[in-house]
Amino acid sequence: MASSLYIYCIFFASISFPRISALNSEGKTLLSLFNNSGWNSSNSTPCYWLGIQCDSKHHVISLNLSNYAISGQLGPEIGHLRYIETIDLSINFLSGRIPNELGNCSNLQYLDISSNGFTGEVPESLRNLNQLSNLQFINFTVCDHRSNHEGVSRIKIVLIALAALLTCVLVVLILAFVFVGHRYPEKRIDVLEGEGASSLLNKVMVATENFNERFIIGRGAHGIVFKASLSVDEVYALKKLEFIGNKGESVSMIREIKTVGEIRHRNLVRLEDFWLRKDYGLILYKYMQNGSLHDVLHEINPQPVLDWDVRYKIALGTAHGIEYLHYDFNPTIVHRDIKPKNILLDSDMEPRTSDFGIAKLIDHSSAYVHYISVVGTVGYIPPETAFTTTTTMAMMKKWDVYSFGVVLLELITRKKTLDPSLPDGTGIAKWVSFRWSSKDAIEEIVDPSLIDEIMYTAAREEVMKVMSVALQCTLKDPVERPTMRGVVKLLKDAKDNLRSKSSK
Repeated sequence: MASSLYIYCIFFASISFPRISALNSEGKTLLSLFNNSGWNSSNSTPCYWLGIQCDSKHHVISLNLSNYAISGQLGPEIGHLRYIETIDLSINFLSGRIPNELGNCSNLQYLDISSNGFTGEVPESLRNLNQLSNLQFINFTVCDHRSNHEGVSRIKIVLIALAALLTCVLVVLILAFVFVGHRYPEKRIDVLEGEGASSLLNKVMVATENFNERFIIGRGAHGIVFKASLSVDEVYALKKLEFIGNKGESVSMIREIKTVGEIRHRNLVRLEDFWLRKDYGLILYKYMQNGSLHDVLHEINPQPVLDWDVRYKIALGTAHGIEYLHYDFNPTIVHRDIKPKNILLDSDMEPRTSDFGIAKLIDHSSAYVHYISVVGTVGYIPPETAFTTTTTMAMMKKWDVYSFGVVLLELITRKKTLDPSLPDGTGIAKWVSFRWSSKDAIEEIVDPSLIDEIMYTAAREEVMKVMSVALQCTLKDPVERPTMRGVVKLLKDAKDNLRSKSSK
């Protein structure tokens, strides 16, 4: 009887006092940053909180509090989220400076703090985030310091006027959509939801074994790219964009389809076909045998030999493609993400610029483009965008010019824009400019594999002229940068002038 009583007591004790786990450090960090009433501080992990996503080890990898009416300053504790990959705090009332501690989030890939009241400069620490491929921010500054009552009245007037304008625009768009839908039914884009896919799509699905990971050849901010080999002579690159929980991706794909579908230029990637499904979209391109310029310059080991003539060909071809977007296509297109990863190389090393997921189409009738969201890749974004909320079409084109200048410097030096071999916090443009102004020999700057080729030849002067073009493109003041049409002329002159000298 005593032993039975002992067993019952043990059993009772084991079920009467459940263990309560304390909230982990990431949860405490989030509570200190955002006092969200919907979050339960008694949880052991924040993984079940609204707006939070975690990995399999319960580390916070995504923070999405867009349009949550959050106010105050973004605290330095944000840097404690070491595993975070995505941060979206857009459309809130945050103010003050962007904390420098954001640079501690080494896994960060996507950062959107647009439509807030941040002031000051973008922290230099963000330059060290090598995985950050999508950055969006806009700072709004209130310039009217009159009474609060007067300010509120003006806001009400503006909101009423804006609501009326949006209502009118919506009615016009609906009428236009109905009219065009009835008049041109064959022009619509079909949304495929499980059946009715084309035979080409079926072949692509078979070739990639239904998106098997072993066929992945690239990952970017706007999708995953697969290689689809239908035959020896029919090889494609297939970009897949997931739409689940990310409306921006579907918008990105529609923009890319509309943009690329109309483009016809030898130095720009041509759209072969596309399909839209409920949860994802697919874009089909011709496969480029030599991959991207980034691969050729930095990834392939051992490094392939790149003669100066090949590098010049890549530089001039890329410039021709961007010039076409800026001046010969209607509407004007500003790419906004020119970088080696988006410059593909065919079997003849002819460059073709790709990835128009964040391209900006500009109406020529509009002198100003209002409320510009700063996007692109760290290291290729021009410095003036940190302080830009509105800009002209001409100034937006200079953004592509700056990015192209950085690409030119990578072609010449074979260093990455934020290369580990460069001094801390120094980008390639600043490093080359400093070396050049210090009267160091060009041999201290160019890719060592070019030295033997250009020494004591006319190519040395050509390299110097092209590097001078790159430094003009990366000038801090956008007004002083040449246009892309001017860049093409300067690059052509670099070779033509040498030819005319040698013929005399």
